[in-house]
Amino acid sequence: MSENNNNRNNLNDSDLDIINYRNNDSGNEQNTMVNFIKLNKIMNSNSFSQNVCKIEISNKITKTYASGFFCHIQSKELRVLISNNHVINEQFLKNVKELTIYLTDNNEEIKKIINLDSERLKYTNEALDITIIEILDEDLIDSFFEIDENFIKNKKFLNETVFNLQYPQGGNLNISFGKILQTYKENKFLYDAGSDLGSSGSPIILFEDFTVIGIHKGVKKNKNDFRLKINKGIYLDKIINLIPKSTRPENKNIIGCTYDIKKEDINKDIQVYNNTNNIERYIKSVSIYRQDEKKRRINNGMYKFDKEGKYFIFYEFDKTVNDLSHIFNNCSTLTRVNMPTFNDSDITNMSYMFNKCISLKRIDFLNSFNTKNVANMSDMFRGCISLENINLSSFNTENVKKMSGLFRGCSSLKKIDLSSFNTKNALDLSYMFKGCKKLLNINLSSFNTEKVTDMSHMFDKCQQLEEINLNTFNTQNNRNFSYMFENCNSIKKLDLSTFNTINNIDMKNMFKNCSKLKEINLSTFKTNNMATTEDMFLGCSSLEKLDSCTDEKILEEFNLNK
Repeated sequence: MSENNNNRNNLNDSDLDIINYRNNDSGNEQNTMVNFIKLNKIMNSNSFSQNVCKIEISNKITKTYASGFFCHIQSKELRVLISNNHVINEQFLKNVKELTIYLTDNNEEIKKIINLDSERLKYTNEALDITIIEILDEDLIDSFFEIDENFIKNKKFLNETVFNLQYPQGGNLNISFGKILQTYKENKFLYDAGSDLGSSGSPIILFEDFTVIGIHKGVKKNKNDFRLKINKGIYLDKIINLIPKSTRPENKNIIGCTYDIKKEDINKDIQVYNNTNNIERYIKSVSIYRQDEKKRRINNGMYKFDKEGKYFIFYEFDKTVNDLSHIFNNCSTLTRVNMPTFNDSDITNMSYMFNKCISLKRIDFLNSFNTKNVANMSDMFRGCISLENINLSSFNTENVKKMSGLFRGCSSLKKIDLSSFNTKNALDLSYMFKGCKKLLNINLSSFNTEKVTDMSHMFDKCQQLEEINLNTFNTQNNRNFSYMFENCNSIKKLDLSTFNTINNIDMKNMFKNCSKLKEINLSTFKTNNMATTEDMFLGCSSLEKLDSCTDEKILEEFNLNK
């Protein structure tokens, strides 16, 4: 997931039985090589090993094993375990009050016990062969697939490449590739990835974008060749529509956090939250959950862990909380956060909220997370170097004035969809994406920049960014463009013909080191107000001339830099 193979998240070489004999094409050397290439892409792109579990089904005589997977269904506000009905059903739940599962984590098999009750059975259907069980905080499960039933419903998957993750014969976590061959009876399909006993309940994942689309149901034997087996699967979209929303009472003012404690952290005072803005005045209670640990008190945001592993801490806040700035600033062991809805609160400040959370990989903002009164989001995710994806579709930013440094230094982020952002009151966008070295795409189509006065360093060091559409930008009040595109050394073309620079006073280093930039439209650029243009084009080695520019000062600076 990060810059080298040593930092792959969860799925690593020893997690998987890296062989393709379960595939029907395993004898084909070329296909085997293709599958190894696919495997490499998966291992370097996503976290899967803790999203899938081995399920133990035991009685007094025998033990059998199956597979299951954990999902977050946003439309239902549910986190669930999904498996087959022939694995877990109502009869099973009558006789068994605890479910034994195993997860793969860093080469080790971790045993977990999930306590069951009738309320947790959200859906089961023998004909469809599926069972869905709600997962609660006390289960200590912290890794889930995100399920989008609308995506599954609106897309046809015939001939699409898929893979499943399974625990065949109760052994190691295994991967198998194939294609969707046929859809039948609306919500069922055939696919040709390999499988074995114990694969029941495994997820079927679209290779294109790693979206879970279905669940493995069983095997259909080929009448013409008994050696070939075709798998049956079930699409998840219609099943999810049948699940009721969670009815469990919950305190929506609780932030849930996961901390990953290494050996070197043991018995040290570790910062688990930051009291810079005296946030403790809002905290009503703190609960620490670990399978073998009792609750202990946290003093001034510091906590001493006596064992390595994952810890789960839940902070309950008073409804009067209005300032979340710096709350997790410099919490270097924080790996995941679940942000709730804050009832009756008027949060106005979220600046530096996750600043320098260098291990933070995931933040879940509920759809109802309330940001309508927030005025300051500056440096909110600054320095979150492990954060690869983030969903901000629930954010209401209509009153935000400060967004400077919002994603600064998020060097693992590959894409950000900000199409839901309302920036009509934004004044400062400086440093917003600086240092997002892996960022490939930004959707800024909704940005209203009419009031913005500072765009300096906005895309500085976005080294992988190949294009930016800024046609919606109104820059009439912007006074600072300095370093705006510095070190964007993958960009080949920029159309800034909508830019109004009449009030700008600083353009120095604006395109510095844009070494692949060949074409740029500066037809509207003016330096009437004594704009500084020093080193504006320094290092633009591929830019040969400024055809559309008429401003003498800019043209002179271009010639100097060349």
